Amino acid sequence: MRAARSAAVRRGALGLVVVTAAALVVWVPAGTAAVAPGDTALVTRSTEATLPNSEAVETAISGDGRHVVFSSRGSYTDLDNDFSVNVFARDLTTGVTTQVSVAYSEGEAVSPNGDSAQPAISADGRYVAFVTTSTDITGDDYPADVVVADRDGDGNGTLDDSLLEFHRISDSDIYEGSPRTPRISADGGRVLWTDESIGDSGRRWVVRYRDLDSGAPTSPIRTVGADPDPDDLRFVVGAYDGALSADGTHVAMTVDFVEYTEPGLRGRPLLRLAGQSAPAPDFTAIVLVRLAVGDESDEVSRVDFDEDGAFLGTSREVGVRFPALSGDGSVVAFEAQAYDTNSDGAWFPLADQPNVYVHLRGEERSSIASRNNAGEPRNGARPALSADGRYLAFVTDSLDMHDGVDWGPYSSSCLHETDSVAAVPPPDAERDLRTYCQVVVRDLILDEARETAGADRLPGVLASPGLDPFCSENVPDGETCAGNRSSGLSPSQWILDFGDGEGVPSLSADGGRVAFDSFSEDLTADDPAPEAREWDGFVRTFLPTLVADPVDFGDTEVGSTRDRTATLRVVGAGPLTIASITVDGVDFAPGADTCVGVRLHREDSCLAGVRFSPTAAGGRSGVLVVRLADGREFAVDLRGSGSDVPVVPDGPEFAATPNPVDFGARLLLSTDPTATVTVTNTGGSPMTFPAPPTAAGDFSVRSTDCAVLAPGASCGVVVQFRPTRPGARTGVLVIASDAPGAPHLVALRGSGSQPVIVVNPGVSRPGRVISVSGTGFPANAAVTVGYQESIETATAQSSNEGAFRVSLLLFPKAAIGTRTVTATVAGVAPEFIQPGRLLVVYPSMSPPEFLTRG
Repeated sequence: MRAARSAAVRRGALGLVVVTAAALVVWVPAGTAAVAPGDTALVTRSTEATLPNSEAVETAISGDGRHVVFSSRGSYTDLDNDFSVNVFARDLTTGVTTQVSVAYSEGEAVSPNGDSAQPAISADGRYVAFVTTSTDITGDDYPADVVVADRDGDGNGTLDDSLLEFHRISDSDIYEGSPRTPRISADGGRVLWTDESIGDSGRRWVVRYRDLDSGAPTSPIRTVGADPDPDDLRFVVGAYDGALSADGTHVAMTVDFVEYTEPGLRGRPLLRLAGQSAPAPDFTAIVLVRLAVGDESDEVSRVDFDEDGAFLGTSREVGVRFPALSGDGSVVAFEAQAYDTNSDGAWFPLADQPNVYVHLRGEERSSIASRNNAGEPRNGARPALSADGRYLAFVTDSLDMHDGVDWGPYSSSCLHETDSVAAVPPPDAERDLRTYCQVVVRDLILDEARETAGADRLPGVLASPGLDPFCSENVPDGETCAGNRSSGLSPSQWILDFGDGEGVPSLSADGGRVAFDSFSEDLTADDPAPEAREWDGFVRTFLPTLVADPVDFGDTEVGSTRDRTATLRVVGAGPLTIASITVDGVDFAPGADTCVGVRLHREDSCLAGVRFSPTAAGGRSGVLVVRLADGREFAVDLRGSGSDVPVVPDGPEFAATPNPVDFGARLLLSTDPTATVTVTNTGGSPMTFPAPPTAAGDFSVRSTDCAVLAPGASCGVVVQFRPTRPGARTGVLVIASDAPGAPHLVALRGSGSQPVIVVNPGVSRPGRVISVSGTGFPANAAVTVGYQESIETATAQSSNEGAFRVSLLLFPKAAIGTRTVTATVAGVAPEFIQPGRLLVVYPSMSPPEFLTRG
């Protein structure tokens, strides 16, 4: 029940400026800053925005950032749930909340007969995995099962939950286990969970996965290698805390190992720990597995490295747990802290002072990410990663971890109860000064860049800021207090006896939104019942902004054109994508840019060109309008003046022709002919070029003779276009100089040919020879041709015009049916080649509309 909150803490389980096009990096000192701009929304509410009389926890967000799921005993829809626990989904765009854990009676949704919790959601919100004890959902009478709800069960492309389709995943009748903590891939096709396995030597935890459309549950821990050396092996006695990469290819988990020689453990899966000398008899490790494809074997490796390259888990006195993965499994985050035993021999955290580590796959070291604003390691727990691996969220109860102002210090928090280890002196007294738990987000790419440059890290980003201004006696102007109670680690074990089910932070794929549970009562201004707040789910949306100086063209002769460049700088945390750039104002026009379609981040910059061509004398003003993908707009002031008399600036003045440069259509991978951009100094003093010009993508600078230009002199920049994919290609030539408006932008454009395969005849019998021809391929390139379900290939050399023809044999035992004929050529991705079609028919007949030859 919701109740008036007591004051007690509830127990629960400026910076880098990058001008991207010109590769200019400017470092300024890090310092205390206001909380990064953003918006916080209470999301565990009904469609009518009311709050049921119950807590809500385990809030998780979809990869696209549009949907959240959560668990609660409340009724958020018309169904009467009789205080059972259920899973709900909310569309943050439409504001509609629906119940996902439902049963059906005579085609109508009804409240199920058991509890459901621990939801996970696919990237587009269509699939929701959860654990349930409801027999009328699973159709069996086992204690618990993992199920996946397809929220588009009627197949109409709309997540209206009008008819949910459920897939039972865990097969508890086979394993007699207790499944928990499911994870789901971005496309919803693969589900991972932790389960119990009951065998001759008792119960043990295992991690299993299953594909939605086929297959039986599988364990990603298998025997590795042949003729194992006992000195290099340990038995797996438990695997849990499973994490699944968004692409479904990698699994990370916590694994408990014991000595190989223990007789009672023979027959269990083994894991080869190559290169590790025999550690203590028992230890815990974070294991990363690349799941096998086809007949391959799983690739298994340990990733729980310390910063010095040694493994953290060398004995049970160091516990490593709760791994998180980026979308492709290339980044792993995990938690590590000191452990001890109590009088019963059970292991427990020694002082609740965990570190959050980040590991890059393939490296033999990790780095501590949970550091305070002075760079010192501090408490961090339950990490989460964005799919792109750039953003890390975690829970902390340490002081000075972010860009807000803390409450406290206190002696207890959601990570630490004073009486739980009262007799144990803390390993680090500074880390025992605690505050309310908060959710902090770090930009790992920015952190690494600043470290490489020898600059201090920026403060962490507070994702759970509050509205209460009284966290400190002297809150500086412009500063924001953290939430007035704990956030990020909700005590959800009360929902079901599934264990390890606390609600922890989750990030959208791009890191722009973070979902978390909170006990705070001051996170939003539109909270309908802050005085009765217990645990609820919230989403923080980061809203970075753009800033730019006004662009002043000065006096410009009527009938001439002058170019200038606006530098757009990102302020605030989170990703930002520019959708379009337009210009409002007479005689102003947009030029080339390095901004549109590019995802920018904190302290990044991009360049937007503007052109002023006055048609009459007198002052002009305009606005450069920058529209973001999220609908927001930013404006940059433009001003200039037309002059009836020639204007020769005292300083250097840049002019370039042609602008834009149009390379026209050409074959893929071709590099000639090149184009030359002529740069002229139309000013009154010499113009210098401090760095070589640059171009990116399919465009590059082949040569330049621009160094110092006297007034009236010209130089050339030779640009090359090498299309790597079909269709229109665009780019920007960036030229740095000491003239006003630098760096200068020249638009580049061209198009690449579309490779096409033609099969003749399109219908043939096995044992015949067909002709395969192609057009639009790279010139003078080796082309390999084959067809689906055959090892037969043929190789041809394309002509100067990108055409080829080759004969291909259909094997006498070729299968009957439609086949896809494909071609490969080095340097061109297969998806950019339009395949041909071949119908293989029985030898005794042919369709009447077709003619077969051979």
